[in-house]
Amino acid sequence: MGRTGKPPASFSAAVAQQFGPVAQEWGMDGPIEDHRVLPSVEWTLDRLSYGWSQDPSDGSVSVTVSLVVAEGVLWGSLGDLVVENRLAVPQQVRRSGFLVRQVESHVEWIRRLHPTLTGAQAQEFMESGGARLTSPDSSGE
Repeated sequence: MGRTGKPPASFSAAVAQQFGPVAQEWGMDGPIEDHRVLPSVEWTLDRLSYGWSQDPSDGSVSVTVSLVVAEGVLWGSLGDLVVENRLAVPQQVRRSGFLVRQVESHVEWIRRLHPTLTGAQAQEFMESGGARLTSPDSSGE
């Protein structure tokens, strides 16, 4: 997906410009923006969510993939899922550099992985990619 028009004014705008049309095509709900800790924006579809965030200290962009499973919620970094499942080396998932290029890289990987993450093997893929499980009873009580 290429850039169109003028550059986005913010992280949220960059993500909305590049990923918004893809999320809309897939019927995802969002974006839901949250700026309490880090600038972040999230889209969800049934039991799957993509949570985008940007570290203001270095400008790096990351996507957390979350999948609701019977035992709780599996979650992991998109970059880690790609690398741990041996689909690419870390450098192929941009985490630094120009904002628009980072977002484009993540959108490309989400497009590639979305069919797996919404399919019957989603939980297995997440687990093999090192995703962590947060169970409902792990609230620290």
